[in-house]
Amino acid sequence: MILFCMFCGAPFTCYDNYVRKYCPKCQSSGRRYYEQFRERRKDDPVLQLYVTNYSKRHALYKKGKITKSVLDEWRHQVRIKRHELSTGEITAEDFRVWCDETYNAVRSAEEK
Repeated sequence: MILFCMFCGAPFTCYDNYVRKYCPKCQSSGRRYYEQFRERRKDDPVLQLYVTNYSKRHALYKKGKITKSVLDEWRHQVRIKRHELSTGEITAEDFRVWCDETYNAVRSAEEK
């Protein structure tokens, strides 16, 4: 089976049924970057909050409860909010409240 590396994009051959994400050359690099991301997420509560909220919305999208445009709009808004957070315009608590409010709005719109 021919697969494409998620890190470098190069094609590589896989001879077993296990679907690999990285080519042999990038296997150790890909794991290293993934572990670094997990460590950063563990240490940064805002990043952890973002990942959690993104996962919730992506699950709704995968179930067909929201459209791709709704997900993309939220992703655009969250980038703006994270920038405001990094510049000190809003606090981490304001970001958390905004995430909760937007998620509740999506859920209530989905139920109607």
